[in-house]
Amino acid sequence: MIVDGKVQSAEKAKSASSKQSNNTKSTKSSSKSGKDSNKKVSVTVTRISSSGNAIAEYNGKHVHVDGGEVGETYTVKLTQKSGYYRGKQVERNKH
Repeated sequence: MIVDGKVQSAEKAKSASSKQSNNTKSTKSSSKSGKDSNKKVSVTVTRISSSGNAIAEYNGKHVHVDGGEVGETYTVKLTQKSGYYRGKQVERNKH
């Protein structure tokens, strides 16, 4: 049997096809978890963490707002991290 231009046994071809299918599934699921990445949203910083990060919330997750101040509202561009978002300031909103 020829797979990707190489001669392989039927057993190897089946195994390679299965691995390819699994890689496609994991790529699809990881893209779902990052659906908010690069999205611009408005958030209000509610606190400063013990490590000095300005923290807001969006969709039930923390957003670490670069250079944010408590009580201020910012438009940020989200980047999905493991369990939270990084929010890069696009603009500081006026009250």
